[in-house]
Amino acid sequence: MAKPKMTYQEFKDNVLVEHLTDAKGKPKHTRFYKKYFYMFRNQLREEFGPQLDLFYCSKPTCQFHNTYMFDGQATVMELEHDNRDTSDSRPENLRSLCALHHTQTLGYKNRSIPITEYVNKLINLQR
Repeated sequence: MAKPKMTYQEFKDNVLVEHLTDAKGKPKHTRFYKKYFYMFRNQLREEFGPQLDLFYCSKPTCQFHNTYMFDGQATVMELEHDNRDTSDSRPENLRSLCALHHTQTLGYKNRSIPITEYVNKLINLQR
């Protein structure tokens, strides 16, 4: 018999929490539940607004704010953790970003300095 799918309420109660952990109590990254953000897209959007809609970038000025297509191909949005804790999946800590905007956030790839400062350091390596 197939394992029943997670319900929206179970998703909210068990995944949209401050300290998401695995069965052993170790912190677990939200990315392992990304399919559920798509599965419950309509409910999430209705309850928490467009920042959790993984079909669009939550930045209003972004080219992907109203579409997920680029050069005739679909693009996949990423979940950004505002406080940089990838096991903190509370809705107020998450937002959907395109890959370009996600790379510009503090903490992306464990970067501890703002992107402009990081790029300036890379430029200065050439001198």
